[in-house]
Amino acid sequence: MAQSLEDKVDLILAQLKLLAPVPQKLEELHSTVKEIRADVDTVKHDVAKHEEHIARLDEEIKTLKLSDIHHKQQLRSLTIRILNLPQIPAEREDLRGRIYDLFKPLLNAAKLAKDLSSVPPVSSVFDAVFRPYQGEHGKAPPPVIIRLQNRAIKQALLKNRKLLPEQEIDGRKMRTLLVEDLTPENHRALSLLAKSKKVEKAWSADGLIKYTLPGQNRVRTVLNVLATVEEIIGEKP
Repeated sequence: MAQSLEDKVDLILAQLKLLAPVPQKLEELHSTVKEIRADVDTVKHDVAKHEEHIARLDEEIKTLKLSDIHHKQQLRSLTIRILNLPQIPAEREDLRGRIYDLFKPLLNAAKLAKDLSSVPPVSSVFDAVFRPYQGEHGKAPPPVIIRLQNRAIKQALLKNRKLLPEQEIDGRKMRTLLVEDLTPENHRALSLLAKSKKVEKAWSADGLIKYTLPGQNRVRTVLNVLATVEEIIGEKP
């Protein structure tokens, strides 16, 4: 049956009623989006503030760590190590006497150079002499750790350390080394720089790590021993 005009009008009005809520719904959605964006901006601001706070805390932690390393190194200011010195049975009875005999040529050289007024007796040289652990066959001998009584003796020994004789270890001649007693962190930084092709020379002096770059004579001091070689080289002098 054909629809009457009134039926057609009613149908159109019904359809219009269905369309009427769309603008209102769109407005509600726009409002929701604005609220979400505002919340996101707030979160971003809070995250940025937290990241700044974390960065400050990281910097404080690094400063405290470096301060602690420096303090520990100062405690070793009169301590040196001998490397590549083979263990012998006699040293169990008198390691101090063995090391003093090894140092005599160095102390005599210091006296001749007038760095020392006289060659001090063994009782005036050492506070402590020991190996931290026993060595194993086929491996490098453990170091000898020596705590000296004063800075003048330390400087005299380090200045003349090239006079130390070579030692035979497992049939090989090896140079006896006398080095500063560095903290693990300082030793790590020194080792990294010494192995790097970007560095001409690296060494320690009074517990500080020094280095030079290829083609440059200026001596630089490592400020952050926890850094990489690239970060160290990029440090402001």
